[in-house]
Amino acid sequence: MIVCLGIMLWARSKSTSSRAAWGRPVAAIFGLLSLGLALSSVVRFQTKDSNEREDLKNKESFYLHAAYLRTGQYLAKKYPGKNVTVFAYPEMEYNKDRQTIMLTALKDGLGLDATLKDVIYFELPVSEDELDMIPFEEMMITGEEFDKKVQDNFETDVIVSFVPVPIDIANMEYFIQDVASVGPKLCLTFSAVYELSNLLAADRLDSVLCYNPDFRYQLKAPIPESFDAAFAERYLIVTSENVRALAEKYPRLLSEIKVEEKPLYED
Repeated sequence: MIVCLGIMLWARSKSTSSRAAWGRPVAAIFGLLSLGLALSSVVRFQTKDSNEREDLKNKESFYLHAAYLRTGQYLAKKYPGKNVTVFAYPEMEYNKDRQTIMLTALKDGLGLDATLKDVIYFELPVSEDELDMIPFEEMMITGEEFDKKVQDNFETDVIVSFVPVPIDIANMEYFIQDVASVGPKLCLTFSAVYELSNLLAADRLDSVLCYNPDFRYQLKAPIPESFDAAFAERYLIVTSENVRALAEKYPRLLSEIKVEEKPLYED
């Protein structure tokens, strides 16, 4: 492209300074060639950028599927024959594809050993266009609303919440009254796990799906060979059985466990 541009400028200068008859046609031809090559480069870079975005989307979808597939497998093994209910936000433009992957993977993980009974949607406090006015997802609903949904679905065996635990967790009757001992078990996904250590240790919370602190993101890294490899690389499921060991290994992920018996929630 640079060569063509140079020839165009040279031919144009000849047509001006020497009045060469061939100058203008040659300049026009190489000008068109320069333009064509420039447009070709733009299209090529746009195609490359589009392909890279699609590759990244596919890779992140693979990891997300791995996270919820393993969560489903964990629950199916721990609660065979039980019913599972999902708490979620309504499907919107920004979360529709992601939530579809999550539900599909969870159901695949449960397999025939446990049953995905229902998906319960929370009402949003604002319209979809106003979501950016809420600084934290944990502020989308209240503990009272979460407790109400639990009571409305008390007959289910396990609740998997795609909705993060509310910011006023200290007021939640689910934990204060130890609902897990008589009602549905609760598995949280991608909630702030640090403050949940004592609830996990006391078995008032079944499990939390979270990121592995050892994971280091690499943009150019290929998609893992299997869902198992993807999960092992990026995620953890913290449970009452492993929370103490993980709290010692990852003190920035999980707070120090201060109680031996089942506690009330402590800040």
